[in-house]
Amino acid sequence: MPDSRQRFSAVAAAYHRFRPTYPAAALDWILATTAAQPGARAADLGCGTGIFSRLLAARGLRVTGVEPNPEMLALAREAGGGPTYVAGEAARTGLADASVDLVTAAQAFHWFPLEATLAELARILVPGGWTAAVWNLRVSSPFVDEYEELLERYSSEYAANRALSDLHHDPRSRIAGLPGTVTTQVPNDQMLPWDEVIGRVRSASYVAHGVADKGGFERAVREAHERHRSGEGKVLWAMRTVVIAWTGSPPAPAAMG
Repeated sequence: MPDSRQRFSAVAAAYHRFRPTYPAAALDWILATTAAQPGARAADLGCGTGIFSRLLAARGLRVTGVEPNPEMLALAREAGGGPTYVAGEAARTGLADASVDLVTAAQAFHWFPLEATLAELARILVPGGWTAAVWNLRVSSPFVDEYEELLERYSSEYAANRALSDLHHDPRSRIAGLPGTVTTQVPNDQMLPWDEVIGRVRSASYVAHGVADKGGFERAVREAHERHRSGEGKVLWAMRTVVIAWTGSPPAPAAMG
């Protein structure tokens, strides 16, 4: 499996254009839970092309997006939208000690080395600061179920790693053992035409790196789209957005007890 810091280089443009945004209700919950007010300092780790960073900035937070991948970082900077962006990793952000009130990670925390990241959070967060990890996850629907079957059939990487499956794995489980976590989930369903479906499919790293027969795979996805599309030519891409948040800097689950 490619290094997590480089695995999105080949799909950065598709990621930037086609990855889904996050519902306002998820942002509302994070800000209410963490008591982050306009002007609060936030670090968005693994920020990618800045999708979540821009949402935080739109709520009045002073956001620094931290991203190790140069292609993703360039697209984030090009998009603007308020955040400042720096090259860095979750375990080595380059940010100053006690310099942020809130740390977020959208669609990224599962790639981070856990113990080293928790140590870095302890260093950069102010006392009592919060961390919130966020994911958009597919949920069962006729099209999504068929797409899941195609991923397991065509992507060797997806078939070999059950943790990549939204339907069979909840990424919150990795950090649910941290003391004092709170969590929520909200629906984030979308109706997508074919161009947005195939764009989103191509933005997945386990498609870019795991599918050898891309032509056959994309034809099968198109056939699934045709079977399940509405009269307007769209399919239901069913999703939920899950959030888990905690305050302070507890030890990693393996070190607890």
